[in-house]
Amino acid sequence: RRGRSSCSESRIQEDYLELLSSLQVWVIENSLEVMARQMVLLYLTLMPQESMGLSEKTEVFLEIFGNSEVRSQTAETLSIDDLLNLGFPSSVRKHTNLVLFLLLKFKERDELARIFKQWTQPECSASAHPTPIMMSKAWDYRVRQHLGTRYDSRTGCFDWDLTMKLHEKGCGVINKHQYTQWRGRGVAFEMREGVYQTVNPTLLSSRVLSQKGSKVAVRGYWGDIVSSPYLSFGIETDDKNLLKTQNGHHIKVNIPVLKQILYFRLYLCCNNLRKKICLFLSLTDRSRHLLTNAYLFYFIRFILDLNKEQESGFTNKVENIARESGFEPWQEERNEDVFAVFKPPG
Repeated sequence: RRGRSSCSESRIQEDYLELLSSLQVWVIENSLEVMARQMVLLYLTLMPQESMGLSEKTEVFLEIFGNSEVRSQTAETLSIDDLLNLGFPSSVRKHTNLVLFLLLKFKERDELARIFKQWTQPECSASAHPTPIMMSKAWDYRVRQHLGTRYDSRTGCFDWDLTMKLHEKGCGVINKHQYTQWRGRGVAFEMREGVYQTVNPTLLSSRVLSQKGSKVAVRGYWGDIVSSPYLSFGIETDDKNLLKTQNGHHIKVNIPVLKQILYFRLYLCCNNLRKKICLFLSLTDRSRHLLTNAYLFYFIRFILDLNKEQESGFTNKVENIARESGFEPWQEERNEDVFAVFKPPG
């Protein structure tokens, strides 16, 4: 164990650990490429320590999770044969004690297998995509598209979004240098000396765009380029020592804080989950009846670029989706962090 992780563990209540003794995860996605990425991250999270130590796992997880380009050593993690077998529960259960259910059509399973093969054996996919995607160009395309005429002064735009938006929303632990670097080239986590030049294929996906009156599937990077991956693990923790400030500035910067938080969470997952069940569903009518006892939470706090009109449109879209799925608003559970909560009827 490292640093304060062992100290944090001592403060975990027994009833919380008992709650963690079993876990059921539902992943519902309308994009199979995103679903495949979630499967890889879950597989990596639950990989036993004898296969990969916690320190190494923490770093590999963060690179795959938040870097557009990774080290060659990390890319090798996506080349193991086990990824090709993620659609077969017996194989996954053997290595991670995970019971995996793919509630998908055979066509969707075949597409998942193609995606994994494309990640693990890119040379076999050359015929489908003869020109390899350069992540640096794909990322820069998104930044130019987003900033428009402000592109030449992008460093100032990045600084404004950080100090006037993220820091004002309580994310003061996010470091300016690291955030600016991520906004510029998509690399959020550089934790070891090495060359970060290998494309992270889990962040690539296809999007249908209109070109000259025709619909064309364009492969590239279509994810977040504003809010940052630091929000997922690095801004909240029960260990307040990690978030101490002095003269209005955080003593520790976000990546060491984030690594420590994630290390502890991965430790809990590996050592306290006796039974792990994950169900993957595509977003179709046939999956909705399985969620009759679920609660839907929508968070909007860190979507930085929504104006009032867009926020109103988002509100209407969320409510329509929830109502069409048979849910109704639940006003009592709303707070400043939760944009909307929906519960099953009755």
